[in-house]
Amino acid sequence: ESMTPVRAAKAELRKVFRNTLASLSPEQKQSETESLVLKFLTSPEYQNSRIISVYISMPEEVNTRDIVQDIFRSGNRKCFVPRFDGAGMQMLRIHSFEDYSTLPLNKWNIRQPESCDDREEGISAGLDLILVPGLAFTKDGIRLGRGKGYYDSYIARCLEAGLKPHLVSLSFSCQLCENIPVTDKDKNVDRVILP
Repeated sequence: ESMTPVRAAKAELRKVFRNTLASLSPEQKQSETESLVLKFLTSPEYQNSRIISVYISMPEEVNTRDIVQDIFRSGNRKCFVPRFDGAGMQMLRIHSFEDYSTLPLNKWNIRQPESCDDREEGISAGLDLILVPGLAFTKDGIRLGRGKGYYDSYIARCLEAGLKPHLVSLSFSCQLCENIPVTDKDKNVDRVILP
């Protein structure tokens, strides 16, 4: 199958960048996170968006907590966060910072809304910005995900629904990669913000 060399190369890169991220010092992580969050909050993409999807960060990712807080503080924005299940990913609306702080933990120990919650979904709400996580990025927006394809297929569903949200990623300096192999299923992001 023609995918195999690309898949093997990606698996290898994932290993490399997982190790790189694991060896990032807490101080470095903290100072780069502050810089990235500030750059994101002052970006035109964020300034001009009202319906925003934010991933809830894992320990090794850029911490998005202050972004969620800013969305609620701004008063005129809606915040959506991922819910993962066997069928894929949905983006469900959360209503306050307290709502965010009390979401239950899933099997990866990440907070996410319950499946039975009666929450608005991002595609029908008309998302205009998605903050897209990743293990590594090139300067021009190629992204190495974790290999499950959740975001690629969600972005494809947005496009099918006629939505064209801004796709923005926050990258620690050590996540910048010269070259990431891609297949036609991979969706680039519009902008990679660096510290």
